[in-house]
Amino acid sequence: MHELVTAIKAADGETSFKKVLIQVRKEEREKICQTFKTSFPGVYCSWFDPDKSYVLIGGLGGLGLELSDWMVRRGVRKLVLTSRSGISTGYQTKKVANLRQLGAEVVILSISVNTVENANILVQSATKLGPIGGFFNLGLVLVDKPFLEHTVESFTAPLDVKINTTRLLDQISREEPVRSSLDYFVLFSSMVANHGHTGQYNYGFGNSVAEHICERRRLDGIPGLVVQWGPVGDVGFVGKMGNNVIIIAKLPQRLHTVKSTFDYMLSQTTSCIVSSYVPQDHSTAMDSGEETLPQKISRVVGEILGVKDVTNVDGDKEFVELGLDSLMSVEIKQTLERQVNIVLDTKEIQLMTFNSLKSLVEA
Repeated sequence: MHELVTAIKAADGETSFKKVLIQVRKEEREKICQTFKTSFPGVYCSWFDPDKSYVLIGGLGGLGLELSDWMVRRGVRKLVLTSRSGISTGYQTKKVANLRQLGAEVVILSISVNTVENANILVQSATKLGPIGGFFNLGLVLVDKPFLEHTVESFTAPLDVKINTTRLLDQISREEPVRSSLDYFVLFSSMVANHGHTGQYNYGFGNSVAEHICERRRLDGIPGLVVQWGPVGDVGFVGKMGNNVIIIAKLPQRLHTVKSTFDYMLSQTTSCIVSSYVPQDHSTAMDSGEETLPQKISRVVGEILGVKDVTNVDGDKEFVELGLDSLMSVEIKQTLERQVNIVLDTKEIQLMTFNSLKSLVEA
């Protein structure tokens, strides 16, 4: 620039700033374009073939109905929902009616897919609607007991829907015409299979065996996905207990995140077994300095029982009278062992009251 100003001054005899032209480079005779590579994050969105049928084992459960609604909004138009007892509540009736209003053809089968005959009935019903695009096993049976209190029947009950059903679906989906049309083979498992849980030895065992069936499928190059869920809130068995209950150190996962997480899991192709859970927030777990230890324990036990304020409950009422079930008993048992090192059996917990709990913790 200094040389340019000097040149102008020398030509005119004095410094003049009228128009200054600067040539950056010589004129291009041919068009030259520079290519820039830019990447943008993408959000995967599952979409199902409306011409195919999709089977949900345990599809009339709370989670099954919500998942059905999500699938219909993602393209599914042909659904087969199985349940041992069929439609038995107004909620189920309403949700199925909503699915049909959204344009889905819904078939309800009141069967347990635990025999070859029932499995064939299932496939025939689904293929009448269209080629089978996916099997989703959401079946759940819980029989919580100490190991020594189990009978053969009570121990094997949870295994039926996990092992036998998954095995039969695996056999069917390896044969034509199902094999060529199948896009999804999904097992809903549990973190219990990974971490274990008091009183649920059989449930964890059943999930583990079913998971190995899916692993074998992936090795054979056919669809197979396992989702180990932590407790799921809002609906189903855990949903009735509230969204603050703690199970295997996990909080219930809210339903909207279950759907978004599942959407992502369907997109990935690298892993056969994936997990989804909400870890307990230890920063809020019984850390209030204003509460005494008995008050803290009573509050947590009250949350497990679904009691918002234990001070408004008759302190001499046994927990059984407050709606205690087997899963709650296990949670209370683990809470007492973990927090105050008190070991009780489930029968003692059933007969416990808030007053006796307070005396026990104080002692």
